[in-house]
Amino acid sequence: MSENDQNLGTRELRIQIADLKGKIRKMQFEEWRKLLGLLLDEAILSLARTRQLLSSADPAIRKGALCLLTGYWPPCHELDSIYRELALCDPDFDVRAASVGCVLRLYKNTYDRDVSRFMASIAVNAANPYNLRGMAYVALLDIQGVTPSFELFRDLEGCSQSQSLPESLDWSMVRSFL
Repeated sequence: MSENDQNLGTRELRIQIADLKGKIRKMQFEEWRKLLGLLLDEAILSLARTRQLLSSADPAIRKGALCLLTGYWPPCHELDSIYRELALCDPDFDVRAASVGCVLRLYKNTYDRDVSRFMASIAVNAANPYNLRGMAYVALLDIQGVTPSFELFRDLEGCSQSQSLPESLDWSMVRSFL
């Protein structure tokens, strides 16, 4: 293959990747629109407005605001305590899961002991739904700089239906942070 052919192939690959990223972004906006409705128009123009939506009585709006804070706005460390409170106390488990994602975004690959303890406490709490516990487990790995395996995600995918967590989870690692 000539250098010209390689450059053409690389260029085509970049175009395909850009196209795929655009499709993913469009899907994100559709999901945000479903959660926030017309409030999305305000929320994408103002970080302050997005933050206000975290206190909405509607769990879909709270989740939508958290999704924007994870996928649209730059990381906001000032909201760390709010994210943690929502992750522990919100009555809606989808909001709690989205909050775990926001905390993870702030601390991925930081090895932060306090945040690791926080995620471990969610993962071991049997009162939490299995999917939230699994998400906290994955977040704990990510905070520790460990890339979760495809097999782990596959195993966790079915945990809500099976009403149990996969046996392959390393609970001694989790307990080491408590």
